[in-house]
Amino acid sequence: MNTWIREEVLERIYLYGLLRNAAKRLFPPSSEKAVSSRWRPGGSTYRSNSFWSRTDYPPFALKARDVSLETLERIRKLCDQMHAPLLIVTIPYREQVYFANEFREGYDVSLPQKYVEQFAADHALSYLDLRPALADHVRATGAQLFFPQEGHFNGEGHAVTGRLLVPFFKAAIEKTNRN
Repeated sequence: MNTWIREEVLERIYLYGLLRNAAKRLFPPSSEKAVSSRWRPGGSTYRSNSFWSRTDYPPFALKARDVSLETLERIRKLCDQMHAPLLIVTIPYREQVYFANEFREGYDVSLPQKYVEQFAADHALSYLDLRPALADHVRATGAQLFFPQEGHFNGEGHAVTGRLLVPFFKAAIEKTNRN
């Protein structure tokens, strides 16, 4: 393939991506329920967030979990060596916040965070799972915390998350200062 043809194709792909993302932001679904009707807890590919909430992890997922926990252990040891407290916060994916009651049999809304929570408990580390508080906030207010059709927090999502993190970090600082 000629270089100029390759460059033209890449430019068109890039332009398509920009247009697609702009269209998603300009024409969001009318409500989170619009997303709910298209989303089915039970993704079969590792690129689906719900894949990681399966209760029957396939070997690939077990290996990924183990590598993640081994990495956390290395971080914990480094923090110990540096006499720095390790605080762990888990951030849910949007379906865990909006559609927790729709997870079908064979899926656990608290996975994969449960593995991290157990690690924190085993090592007496400060841990905060944002899922319950974010889900409660959404149920109480109807807030939109994520960009439409995307897994990233919007401005309100960052603000709510920040308000949840402040007391957690303050408590950890106070605990560190007492010791």
